[in-house]
Amino acid sequence: MMTSLILADLIRVNLAGAVAVLVVLLVRVPARRLVGPQMAYALWAAPPLAALATLMPAPTVDGFPPADALAHAVRDWSAAALAVWALGVTATVAALGWAQARFVAAARAGKAGPSVVGVIAPRIYMPPDDGRYTAEERSVIRAHEHEHVLRGDPRAGALAMNP
Repeated sequence: MMTSLILADLIRVNLAGAVAVLVVLLVRVPARRLVGPQMAYALWAAPPLAALATLMPAPTVDGFPPADALAHAVRDWSAAALAVWALGVTATVAALGWAQARFVAAARAGKAGPSVVGVIAPRIYMPPDDGRYTAEERSVIRAHEHEHVLRGDPRAGALAMNP
């Protein structure tokens, strides 16, 4: 019974987050035109908030919570579904870690950038000075990447990648 309740909550959280991501993807470009890029970027707070909202206590009727139809529906296959979900989370985290490690290796070799890498101590990576950018352009690029660090974009990106 407890496993089916946990699985029902996970399904609700994932569905709410996914729907919110789709909504943000649909409205971010018009929102950027309407209210500017910073406000449009702030829309990305909606998916985690929508997911968390599903965990709020259900309303009660005469002191009794409504029956949880989703929990009852998943009771029979909840243990297997929870295991599949955990496997999916593990695979996603491993794939993201692998991609991050490859990118960092390329950046350290001077084959990637400009970008900011790192959540705890963000670091700016610049491509080698191969003459493609003037000194002034490189300064502007560095300032742009520094602005990402100041706004906390690496942390926001890491939070958004949470499976």
